[in-house]
Amino acid sequence: MEIGSYSIHEPITQLHKPHLISVLYPWIDAGSSATLALNRMRSRFTSSPIAELENPSRFFDMTRYRPSTEWKGKERKIVLSNTKFWYGKLEGQPDMLFCQLLEPHMMSEEYATSFIEVLKYFDVQRHIRIGAMLDTVPHTRPLRLTGNIDPKYNELLGNILSPQRSVYEGPTSITMALLTEEQKKLGVETMSFMLHLPQYLDLEKDFSGASKLIEALSVLYGMPTECPETSRGRHQYDQITKQLSLETNTDLKKIVLRLEEMFDENQENNSETDESLPLSPEIEQFIKDLEAD
Repeated sequence: MEIGSYSIHEPITQLHKPHLISVLYPWIDAGSSATLALNRMRSRFTSSPIAELENPSRFFDMTRYRPSTEWKGKERKIVLSNTKFWYGKLEGQPDMLFCQLLEPHMMSEEYATSFIEVLKYFDVQRHIRIGAMLDTVPHTRPLRLTGNIDPKYNELLGNILSPQRSVYEGPTSITMALLTEEQKKLGVETMSFMLHLPQYLDLEKDFSGASKLIEALSVLYGMPTECPETSRGRHQYDQITKQLSLETNTDLKKIVLRLEEMFDENQENNSETDESLPLSPEIEQFIKDLEAD
């Protein structure tokens, strides 16, 4: 069965007013934190594939999203990068959909329209977008999580979400802009969680980041917050701190110290925005050099 540009796996699973958790990959997935969190939630709900794009090359440049090869028994297969949906059920929880949403290189309007058609078909009630970005924050302080949620959840998530609201300006996603507008028309409840990770680390897999996103989702759905990513994240950051103590690069140490001062001052002021003390020109240049590398 086809819905828009998506192929729905048959027999079609019946879902009752499901919620959707999605990641826009790789656009907003620093440290693979959002993907790791999505995979943990998929595991909790024992998820299975339910839909994917019929012709992904219609939307994606396959020289940028490279296909991969894998062996199925004795046969080698080419696997194209694709946007996929999974579904999962867990007693005491709403039916759930999960989606790793690739950012399209072309036909964005059609791509967004097809996504909305899937939401309509399954009668999705809530869409939670999770993501992670690199920011000027220290790894030696609690990771900052900002979000866009209904005020009725403020008390529930108050100890997890930062009181500071993001004042980010810069490149954004046309896909998310289109989806947000259409979801409003459908009456789909939309929430988002954005994790802020240390820019000077840029880890391939940031388990502390994943743990923070999992914690927010777990509290929202009344699930246990402890997960394997929690202990792995603590160990990962502890090792980084130990390595930093032996680091001969004084510029990096100065960066961490300055970011700690900025974090602590914002906490004391309980600022509602990201605005904080400026970095010195030397530290700003060092961060730019890290990005260039």
